[in-house]
Amino acid sequence: MKRLTSAVSVLLIAVMLSSVLTGCNKVQPTETTAPEPELTDYTEESEEEELEDDEEDEYALFPSGTTILGIDVSNLTASNAYLRVTNYLSDYTLNVTVNDNSKEYTSEDFAVTLSVDSFAGILTELKDNPNLIAEIEPELLVYDEDSIIAACDEFPGITSTAKNAYMKYDKSAQKFVAVAEEPGYGIDTQPIIDAIKESIEKGEKEVSLTIEPSEVIPKITKDCDKMTSSLKRANALLGLNITYVFNPTTGSKHTDKLSVADIASLLYVKKDGVTVAVDTDELDKYCAKKASQRGVFGQSVGFTTTGGQSLNMNAIATGELVDTDDLYDDLKNRLTNGISGTHTVKYYIVRPGDVSGNYDGNYVEVNLTQQHAWCYKNGKLVCSTDIVSGCVSQGHRTPTGVFKIRAKARNTYLIGPTWKSYVSYWMPFNGGIGLHDADRWRHGKYGGTIYLRNGSHGCVNMPLSAAKTMYNNVSKGTHVIVYGGSGSASSPQSISGTTKYNVNVGDAPFYLDAVPRYTATLSFSSSNTSVVKVNNAGQVTIVGEGTATITVKCGEDNCKLVVTINVYPQGVAPPTEAAPTTDPVAVTTDAAATTGADITGAADTTPASDTTPAADTTSASDTTSAADTTSAADPTAPPTDPPTNPTTEPPTEPPAPDPEPET
Repeated sequence: MKRLTSAVSVLLIAVMLSSVLTGCNKVQPTETTAPEPELTDYTEESEEEELEDDEEDEYALFPSGTTILGIDVSNLTASNAYLRVTNYLSDYTLNVTVNDNSKEYTSEDFAVTLSVDSFAGILTELKDNPNLIAEIEPELLVYDEDSIIAACDEFPGITSTAKNAYMKYDKSAQKFVAVAEEPGYGIDTQPIIDAIKESIEKGEKEVSLTIEPSEVIPKITKDCDKMTSSLKRANALLGLNITYVFNPTTGSKHTDKLSVADIASLLYVKKDGVTVAVDTDELDKYCAKKASQRGVFGQSVGFTTTGGQSLNMNAIATGELVDTDDLYDDLKNRLTNGISGTHTVKYYIVRPGDVSGNYDGNYVEVNLTQQHAWCYKNGKLVCSTDIVSGCVSQGHRTPTGVFKIRAKARNTYLIGPTWKSYVSYWMPFNGGIGLHDADRWRHGKYGGTIYLRNGSHGCVNMPLSAAKTMYNNVSKGTHVIVYGGSGSASSPQSISGTTKYNVNVGDAPFYLDAVPRYTATLSFSSSNTSVVKVNNAGQVTIVGEGTATITVKCGEDNCKLVVTINVYPQGVAPPTEAAPTTDPVAVTTDAAATTGADITGAADTTPASDTTPAADTTSASDTTSAADTTSAADPTAPPTDPPTNPTTEPPTEPPAPDPEPET
C-alpha cells in the first residue's frame, strides 16, 4: 500500500476542501502469485481488544470546525463521522472521455472505500494533541487497482486484438498450462489507467484523453518470468499431499486424501491470468459434502419461528458433527500457502440438553421466504431487518439449516472468483457464507423477491445499521437458523421484444431486441433467407422484397418469440412506423428489454398469473439441516413488462447480479 496525502483540519480550513477523494491509500496488485488473504487475522483476544477500544472512544467527539474530505464532522463520534463521509463519498463520480467515447464511473466502480479505523485514529491524535492547529495526514481511503484495470478493458470504443498469455487447467494433462499471447493492434489502456488513478488521487471529476491506435504488445507472455513462476507455483499446489482423518468416537474412522482433480476443483485463475486462488464457493461445497458423509447424526430438535410456526430444523440434539469451520480453515490455509500434511478433523459432540428449541434466547433467525432476519439476545429481540440472500437463478441459494457464528471481523475485503468488496461488519457462519452489510452496492434495497434473480453469492446481505447491531450482539458460537425460501426462480423463462418490423430493400443491417427473462443463449432462424438473413447475434440483413418471420428460441426452455419482417421495394415508403436501429441492442435481466425499431407489437410470453408471497409461507413440515440445504419453492414476483425506450448498446449476455463479497 502506498500512503498519499490526506489531511484533517482542526479549527481552521481543513482537509482538501476542493477534493472528494484526495489522498488515497492504494491497493496495488501483488507481484507474487500467491492468492490474497481474504480475511484479516482474527482471534477472540483481538475482538476483546477491539471492543475495549470502541468502548473507550465511544463518547469521543471531533472538535468544532473539523472537516474531513471537505465534510463537516464537528461534534460527531468516529463512527458517525465515518457514516457521514461515506454517504458523501457515495455520490462521487468521475467522467472519463477517451477520443469520442465517454463513460461515468462511481466510487463503487473502483471499490473506493473509507477506513473507519482511520477516523478513530484521527480522534486519538486530536486527543493527544488538543491544541493542534494544523493538518494531519491519516490513511483514509483505499481503491482497488484491479477494478480500474477491469473498467478500462471494458471501456466503450476501446478495442485491441492483442491478448496476454494466461494460465488454464488442462484436465487431460492434470496440470496448469500457459496459453500463448497474441500481439495485436488497437488502443493501449495503460494511459487510461494512469489517468484515472491520478484523477482519483486529486479528487478530479473529469478526465479527457486522446489516444491513437497503435501496435499493442501483450504485457504478459508465455515465457515471461511472471508466467513461469506462476505456473510453477500453481502446479506445486496440485502436487500437494493433503489427507483428512475423520474419526468420531461413536462412528467409523475414514481417511480421505485429496486427488489432483479434487485440488484443481478448489482453485481458479484470476482475471490477470497468472494468479491462482482458492474458489471459496467450491470449498464451501466440499466441506458441506464431507459433513454429510462423515457426521454421526442422532436425534433432532424443533424450532419455533418469530411468526410462531414450529419447524423441524433437524438441529442435532444428540450425535457427533464434523466441525466444518475446522475443515474449511485448514484446507483453505493449505491451498493458500502450499502446505502438505495430514489433519484430523475436529468433531463437536452434541449431548441431550445442549440444544433447545430457542437456543437459550441467543440466536439469529433468517427467513428466506420473507427475506427478513431477527437477532435475539437473552430472549429479547435486538434487531429486525430486511435482507437479500443468495441468488436463486444463478445457483447461489443460501443454505438452510442450523449453523454457528464462526468468527467476527471488522473492515475487511471479502474476495471471490469474480468479486472483491469491502464490508464493515462480517460474521461468517457456514464456511465462506455469512452475515454482512451491503449498503455500498444495495443502496438501501432489501427484502421482497430481489434474491430470486439479483441476490448474493450466498451471503445474507443487510443494511449497515442492522449489521452493526447484530455484530455487537452476537458472539462466536451464536446459532444462526436459516429456513424457507424458494428453490428456484419459478417464473418461467420468456422472451420479450418487438414482433414486427417494416423496412426497405437497401436498408442497413439491424439488430433484433429480443431479450430473455433470465440468463440464457438465444438462437435465431429465418423462414425465408431470400428475404432476410439473421446471424447468431440477432443481426438481420435484408436480402430482397417480401415477408419473412424470424423465430427466436431460448436455450433448452420451451419458449420462443416470432418476429415478422416486411421488406418493401427501395424508394417505397413502408407504413408510418419507426425504422429499425442499425445499432445492437443491450440485453439485460428481468426482461429489461429495449425496442430500437418499428414497434407495432411487443411480446412477453410469461403468463401473468405469478404471485408474490406477502408472508411467511414456510409450512410446519419444512425440514432442513446443515447437510441437506434444500427447501420447497415458493411463488415469485410477476414478470416485468418489456420497456419501450430505444438503446444502442451491443447485445450481450444478461449481466450477473450486483457484486457480492464472499470470503
